[in-house]
Amino acid sequence: MKTKTFERKRVRNKQFAIAVNILQTLILIVPVALNIIGPETSWLGTLNMYLPQWIWGIPLLITLPLTFILYRKLFWLPMLSILWVVGPVMGLVINFPQSALNSSDVIRIMTYNVKGGRRDANAVAADIRKYHPDVILMDDQQGVLRTVVGTVLSGWHISDDPQFVVATRLPVLSYNGLESSHDTGEPYVSDLRILFHHQRITFLPVHLMTPRFGIKAIAKRGKLGEMEAYAQYRLIQADTICGDLSLDRGPIVVAGDFNSTVSSLVIRKLLNKGFEDAFSVAGNGYGYTYGQYTPLHYPFMRIDHILINKDWKVVDCFTGNSIGSDHSPVIADLELKHP
Repeated sequence: MKTKTFERKRVRNKQFAIAVNILQTLILIVPVALNIIGPETSWLGTLNMYLPQWIWGIPLLITLPLTFILYRKLFWLPMLSILWVVGPVMGLVINFPQSALNSSDVIRIMTYNVKGGRRDANAVAADIRKYHPDVILMDDQQGVLRTVVGTVLSGWHISDDPQFVVATRLPVLSYNGLESSHDTGEPYVSDLRILFHHQRITFLPVHLMTPRFGIKAIAKRGKLGEMEAYAQYRLIQADTICGDLSLDRGPIVVAGDFNSTVSSLVIRKLLNKGFEDAFSVAGNGYGYTYGQYTPLHYPFMRIDHILINKDWKVVDCFTGNSIGSDHSPVIADLELKHP
């Protein structure tokens, strides 16, 4: 009798462990499905873009010990789920080191949402000194040149407007604001042309609509529609940028604070135009650029990007410190394929 009771208990434990792991697998399908469909197609997908993706692994705190205790033969499945979360779900990128064919054809780009240098202008200046970029695209500038950053950039070619400061060591051909937000009147994309190796290079610094107000609308008033409305506005801005790109030829860099992850439809629109995300191509790790000044106190989102067209090879791409601003800078070494 005891043997039969023990066997029935063992079978129940096995079935329960299997059921828990099936549920865990279904949970982990959710973020993948949201990203495949397009995060901006629903308020849940949009909200998920701005959450730390490790939250999808929280159920594993229950699944893992339960499986170990009840049915160890299935223990490989929650372990595989952990790898799935820390890998694809959290956006882990792994690339082999790249090398430039000719170092003289390499240009270093830095994009940086500096928030006016209000957090720590000295840290912003330190990153500029440390990484020694050839071109810096700063958005949300708010008078940052009046801080120590302006001193560091003394002698550079500087172009600015209410939204952007663009500084370069290279000859500037032109600088123009292209499109402005209807609410602030500030540009969300501008156009810089420089000369590099006797070739015109086009840079489009961008800063798309913030999701902050949509997130606050959900948190304070439970209004889900506002989150989707702001997402749709970013998509309209992305369409406008894509329209501007159709007028250009030659090497192009689109960089800045997109307020969108690499899985977003915003970035997907540019990828469909033949662009590549520099960090996805040559970066390593997670490349998170935002979150350090949220209650979590560390970066957990990659919403700042450097996108390049087919005229470039990405030699390297990485992020800078998370001290100077709400955003970490993104730095990329780009080589002209046909200088």
